[in-house]
Amino acid sequence: MPRSPLPRLPTLILLALLLTTFYFLHSSLSSTPTTLPTTHISNRPPPAVIPPAIINPPSEGGGGEPIKSPAEKAVEKATEKERPVVEVPDEVKEKPVVPGAAPGAAAGVAGVGGPPRGDAAIDADLKDGVVSPKVDGPPAHKGAPHSDPVTAKPDTKKPRIAILTLQTKETTYTHLSLRDKTAYARKHNYDLIVDFELDPSEDNRVVWHKLVMIERELKSGKYDWLWWIDFDTLITNRGIKLESLIDEGLAKAEKEGKDVKGVDMILTTDCFPLNAGSMLLHTSPALLPFLSKVRQCGAENSSKSEQDCVRDLVTGNGPEKDRAVFLPQHKMNAFPEEIKCYGRDSRAWEEGDFVVHFAGAWAHVKGEDPYGGLMRKYEGFVVGK
Repeated sequence: MPRSPLPRLPTLILLALLLTTFYFLHSSLSSTPTTLPTTHISNRPPPAVIPPAIINPPSEGGGGEPIKSPAEKAVEKATEKERPVVEVPDEVKEKPVVPGAAPGAAAGVAGVGGPPRGDAAIDADLKDGVVSPKVDGPPAHKGAPHSDPVTAKPDTKKPRIAILTLQTKETTYTHLSLRDKTAYARKHNYDLIVDFELDPSEDNRVVWHKLVMIERELKSGKYDWLWWIDFDTLITNRGIKLESLIDEGLAKAEKEGKDVKGVDMILTTDCFPLNAGSMLLHTSPALLPFLSKVRQCGAENSSKSEQDCVRDLVTGNGPEKDRAVFLPQHKMNAFPEEIKCYGRDSRAWEEGDFVVHFAGAWAHVKGEDPYGGLMRKYEGFVVGK
């Protein structure tokens, strides 16, 4: 008789339980990640992590200082070791600092604050060499030693110069004249200042506006010398610097026995005692009273131009005559052969001369556009580009 299968049931259940237990144990073991030592990943040391600076709460005296990490301090210390130490004279260290100026700027230094040029304090600073806040080397950071910059001696041989001119109407040579003067100013790092309109109070007295421009820039304190140049001119030799003309004019004044420090104007004649179309003006404080006298002259004599009034003052018997020196006309205000109005010590414009001026071209040259025609003719002779 065959055996019943029921006795096999417990065996099957036991086998199923064993299989279930094995499955769960295997799943649990396989889900645990394997962690390897860092030396198995890389032989390089871990990079230093510099945390962001933490700012202290403001104190009674103002804002807090940043708290630096050890790594930042180590970098700072290494930087300080490499920074050159500059010995600063005691008199320089004691110079007061101008509020709001660049670090290290001394009080009274022209260009960084304080009184305008010519003040006694500036003269003292120039003597001591404290004239510029510029300093070379790595930038200083707050709280670091040697963070006070040492002022450097400037190039005292190069004066600050601006070129002034005026044009109140459109002409056939407007672009040509502006392009010529802009190129010259850029070549020698001069400022070019052009006015295109008059103030309504000037009552359309165009020639007198040059006094407005001169006074404005003189009072600004930005420049040592101003060169007024009429718009109907071409700079035909861009290689000639204004500094050389200034030196030549002052040397001539000294030769004439004049006090060079009192000379504010370098001028030229034409066939009359003065042509005010090209004037080099030193921005001395004494120039303002002189310009006031020129204005007074014009107010008392409405028929006179600004040129007439300047001429009367510098060629008269008053103290103003010692404030001016005259160079030969062809040096900085030459007339072309078409306009025969030359000074006694001069001649017509020649190639290589500094400037050609077409003053009064309407009276000397026939045609519908005498100024434009001459400008275009002489443009071809410009050298030193």
